Amino acid sequence: MFRILHVSDLHARQSSRWSTDNLLSKVTEVLLRESDDDNFDVVAFTGDIAFSGKRDEYEIAEEWLNRAFLSAQGLNLSKNQLLFVPGNHDVDRNAITPAAAAIERELRRSETQEEIARHFCNEQSKSLLLGRHTEYAAFITRLRGHSELTLPSWTQTFEHQGQSIQFDGLCTSWVSSGDDDHGSLLVGQPQLTDRLNARTPAMMHIVMMHHPLAWLREFDARNTEQAFRSGNVLLLRGHLHRPDQLCVSTRNGVFHELPAGSLHESHDSPNSFSIIDVSDDYSIARVKTYLWRDRQWIHDRNVYPESADGVGVIEFAAGSTPIRSERQLDSTLFSVSEPNSHPVGTELLQEQIAPESNSSNEIHEDRGTEDTYLPGFPRFRIKAHRQFEVVRENAREAALLQLEQNRLVRLQAQWGSAPLAFVATLLKSRRAGGENTVVLHGRCAGASTGLELQSVLESQAQLSAAELGNTLRHGPSVILLLDDIRWDSVESSQDTRSNQVSIRDTVAAFLDYCPNLQIILVSYQRNDDWGGADQVIMLDALDAADTRPYMNAHETHSIQLDEIVDYDRVHRVTGGLPSHIDNVLQALTYTNLNGALAEFSEVTHDTPNELPGLLVDSITKLAEESDDLSCRAYSMLTLLCVLEYGEALLTIKRIVPQSPLWPKHAHHLQELGLLDVIDATPMATAANTPAHRVSDTEKLLKVPRIVRDHVIGKMPEEDRVNLLRDAASVYFGSDWRTGKIRVRIQRATGSRGCRPRSGNELAVLEQILKYALRSNTSDLCSPEEAIRLSLKYVDHLQGKGLYGECYASSRDLLAIVENLADASLYVAELAEIKLNAGRCARMVGEHAAAIDYLTSVLPSARSLDDKSRVADILLELALSHESLGNEHDAIQLAEEVIADAPNNSHEYLQAKAIIAGYERDVAARKEKLGRLENRARTRGHYTVANNIALELAAASDTTDETLKHLSRVRSHNDKEYNYIRATIRRVETLLDSNRVTDITDIDERDLRYSYIVAYSQRIRGIFNWCHRVMWRYFETKDQQQALLELFEHSSFIWRLSGDTEREHDYAKRCAAIDTGGLGTAWMTVSSFIRYCHVRIKALSQKLPFPPNG
Repeated sequence: MFRILHVSDLHARQSSRWSTDNLLSKVTEVLLRESDDDNFDVVAFTGDIAFSGKRDEYEIAEEWLNRAFLSAQGLNLSKNQLLFVPGNHDVDRNAITPAAAAIERELRRSETQEEIARHFCNEQSKSLLLGRHTEYAAFITRLRGHSELTLPSWTQTFEHQGQSIQFDGLCTSWVSSGDDDHGSLLVGQPQLTDRLNARTPAMMHIVMMHHPLAWLREFDARNTEQAFRSGNVLLLRGHLHRPDQLCVSTRNGVFHELPAGSLHESHDSPNSFSIIDVSDDYSIARVKTYLWRDRQWIHDRNVYPESADGVGVIEFAAGSTPIRSERQLDSTLFSVSEPNSHPVGTELLQEQIAPESNSSNEIHEDRGTEDTYLPGFPRFRIKAHRQFEVVRENAREAALLQLEQNRLVRLQAQWGSAPLAFVATLLKSRRAGGENTVVLHGRCAGASTGLELQSVLESQAQLSAAELGNTLRHGPSVILLLDDIRWDSVESSQDTRSNQVSIRDTVAAFLDYCPNLQIILVSYQRNDDWGGADQVIMLDALDAADTRPYMNAHETHSIQLDEIVDYDRVHRVTGGLPSHIDNVLQALTYTNLNGALAEFSEVTHDTPNELPGLLVDSITKLAEESDDLSCRAYSMLTLLCVLEYGEALLTIKRIVPQSPLWPKHAHHLQELGLLDVIDATPMATAANTPAHRVSDTEKLLKVPRIVRDHVIGKMPEEDRVNLLRDAASVYFGSDWRTGKIRVRIQRATGSRGCRPRSGNELAVLEQILKYALRSNTSDLCSPEEAIRLSLKYVDHLQGKGLYGECYASSRDLLAIVENLADASLYVAELAEIKLNAGRCARMVGEHAAAIDYLTSVLPSARSLDDKSRVADILLELALSHESLGNEHDAIQLAEEVIADAPNNSHEYLQAKAIIAGYERDVAARKEKLGRLENRARTRGHYTVANNIALELAAASDTTDETLKHLSRVRSHNDKEYNYIRATIRRVETLLDSNRVTDITDIDERDLRYSYIVAYSQRIRGIFNWCHRVMWRYFETKDQQQALLELFEHSSFIWRLSGDTEREHDYAKRCAAIDTGGLGTAWMTVSSFIRYCHVRIKALSQKLPFPPNG
């Protein structure tokens, strides 16, 4: 066998030698015992050899490595058997130059491999970045005597039993510099390409790197994972101090991730290392983990509890073959097999249809009225309600078009999405066009074959299928609604070897035989096998934008909420299900919004009449089965019901590492109709954006809301508490109960209907808070710990500039605490959350709400005699009044700040700037503001200084003067709120002065970034401004595709905010764009232009005055 010792995270330093020397000497004893029969072939050290990348720390490690591995008294290995990659603790932060830091900041915001390559492939930039590993590189050279393990990556091959095992080392710490690395690090395609070029045929491919994939930028994590999915790959890594095995199965082999644990975290920590034995035929690897406990190293059998001997077994693909290079795999890895296509004719059903006989004449004579035509067949009697007429306009227009062109509409509906209400509005629109038609309602009860469908129709028509076809053929214009049918990939494949008649066959035969017939199919499956996704109209729950018009136009409980964030909150709590929104609207008759949402959240809305018995039976059976597939699939289902926003599989594995969940478990849930799989791709507003392959996109696994409600209602509270505890440790860090949180970093997204970055964090936090406040004896945490976590979380959101999410989260948390019977116990905590809500309301443009929140907390701050806090609140109030144009109030509050705040503090200088801004004499105003900016910048109050610089830029007379002021804001190189304002102002200024050529690629990139931030955080004023400037820029550059994409995203926000006039204006502009030059570059051009016309038609009815043109 081929033996690998896997160690990581030594963290060597002088101050802990008293602990490490003892621990390492005992490690050596264990290794000597283990090597009695078979010595180790490779020692794989996956990073963090040192604690802070200093030479004296490496000398400690060097001393042990020489003694334990290279000496005759130790394992007596050769130097080339020791393999290393660096970790974040191998970074010497003092060696990071300002130039390297500047490049690093840019890279940690990168979104594409091209941005990485621009610096990585530049030798000067790469040298600057790798300078942080100078002492690490020197250590490798001293220990091995040569520099074969070069930075940033290397390849080394070993021969065993006449075959090759290849090791690749990757550097994940080349842009690491602090404690906020999660989600910000990079491997980069250039490293992967270097390793690909060095790759040779091998029986096994082993990759070494320090960080887990989740610590990379999301786009880079996906790219790196794809590179690993090319055969029997082992990924050895460190960093997280737990030896949890993960696995990803692919059709090309398996990709196993094996952490080592931490060799030395502290003297009393559960330190660990692993021994990996690969069989001679490369079919299995056995993993044995040692744990430091009670001052000794013991075999840890708990890592693999299902194994009788506590040793994990990894099985590789049967008959493993040498791993091919990625270039060799290209032709197969992304190939797609097209299903066989067979034309569907009438012969399959016409065999059953009798020749036209005299009976048809009788039918003609008896069908004088609609009521006498097929009298036994149920009619469609559902009324079209006003609230459904104002939503899903695009889907309705697409359905009308399909009815006209194909006589067939296929609807795939999420359970609870009210598809029949949609059909009612569809039929009403059709009647408005002068179409009078008999509508038959065929309740198909999940029919999944053609014969089942025919049987259902026969029972409802009280005729044979042949007689029904004959009757329909000679009858009036008829729409046949087939409600609740099922089809699968086998049935829809049209296998000519089978005599089975499919639903497709039956439907096509009726349409071919009856030219006056139109059919609407409603299926509750997530299946695109019939005709492709472009031919199927998806009916999901209402999105956040449709929630607003639905509530505003409701026939029985019409209501208008005050703010955009309120509609977002209703949508989040209800999941966008119309029946749930109806319940909230009914509750609003008796209480306020906070009360209505709190009441709704406390009640499990299990609606058996909407969830079919088939799904209820599937859930029940899944919970009762004892086989491994069902048990783990049910575990995934219950976890995703707790994580209401859905989650990526990578994160799911981290939450339940003891019983890993794989794609096959998700597939099983999807087959049962209990899981939706969504491409969670980021928003793009660029022209010529390359299309993502399906394999490149993050998949979001999400349980339909109505299924979630049912499962939550049946879940034992203990199970739910345990899942919340595990999820909290992943989302907030293991020390969340103590108030020390480490929130995962995610990229801002802006796709239509996108979820906020803080989605599941907030969902988990709310559930924890409710449990803790419900009982002081909660096993999950105490009320104090839950509230402390809430405060830390909203502070985190505000500190990261996620003002929209912080505002929404603060309001949701307030709703929970304020509706407690004993809310008076938490007055101080409520004040803190309200203060955060007030600050963030101001930042997103909700100034009236900001004033309400801030005014409510001012008395308590005054009672504490905390002048700093009082000054902070007064300043926020002054800025809110300034934004609303309330000059008197703004000046009065600013003067109070000046009286209370220390001289030259940021509060003092900002208050001075507010007063100076009202100076009537322009020259005097500029002079005062200029002096205040210099004072603020000199004292490090950059936000205040940048606020003033932006005000000076707005008051400037010349373009150059404006750009000069803006450059001071942008040179701060911190992409916060003011940087965004400066970016938009700069591009607008250059457009106004016809200096388009001065707009750089960096300007364009920053403008896109500004749009995404304003979009995701719902910053209305900044968003509309940014949209207007981007539209002008794309028009100037003649980027029609970018204009269309921009409107698609902006339209969503305008629908949320009810900005009818603005959306109508830009919809007309899009409809007028000449799309002929786009060709096939953007495959949805025609459907999108249709969407624009649909919106124009809908909006024209809402405008307070007739639209021009």
